[in-house]
Amino acid sequence: MICEHTEEVRFPITIKVDGQPRAFVYASELTEFMPRILSTDTIARLIAVDESELVYTPDGVQVLGGVIVFNLICLDPACENTQFLITEING
Repeated sequence: MICEHTEEVRFPITIKVDGQPRAFVYASELTEFMPRILSTDTIARLIAVDESELVYTPDGVQVLGGVIVFNLICLDPACENTQFLITEING
C-alpha cells in the first residue's frame, strides 16, 4: 500500500489535504495524513495499474491521469546518482 512507501516521495512535497495545500517534510507526517489524501479505492486502483497505463509527460510519469506523478530526481550535484521519486500526489 502506498502509505507504507512514503520513502519513495521527494520531500518536501505540497499536497492538498481536505482542499487546502499542506507541505510535508517528513515521511511520518505524510503517512499519517495519507488516508485523508487518497481513498482506499484510489490506493487499490494505483496498486493494480499496469505499466501500459502510464503516461509519459515532460513533467514526469503520470499514474491514473496524474493522481501520482513520478520523475527522475538527481540525488547529488553531479546527477550521477538518480532515483525515480513521487513528485506530485493529486488525490
